[in-house]
Amino acid sequence: MRRFLVPQLLVGLTALLLCGSASAQTPLTWWEHSNPPHNNYSKELVADWNKKHPNMVVEYEFFAMTPYFKKLSAALSTKSAADMFTVIDTLLPVSPLAS
Repeated sequence: MRRFLVPQLLVGLTALLLCGSASAQTPLTWWEHSNPPHNNYSKELVADWNKKHPNMVVEYEFFAMTPYFKKLSAALSTKSAADMFTVIDTLLPVSPLAS
């Protein structure tokens, strides 16, 4: 999982950088569910990113698993979710064609 995190983060941040100057004025937000080893690595990535890109700051937050998915569901339905967030694949909808 760790080897895929860096490319995903870089792709997401690059896409946001290309969106224009509006995103440069407000911090980007990144939400994840609680997983201490993963969260510690993510904090390191964010700190490194923020040091290298002071005009494009990322605010990283993580939450306990159950409250996180409730928070994310509510935020997505009200269009107030973080700029980036993690969703585990077991929560993704399954297409009827995939069955």
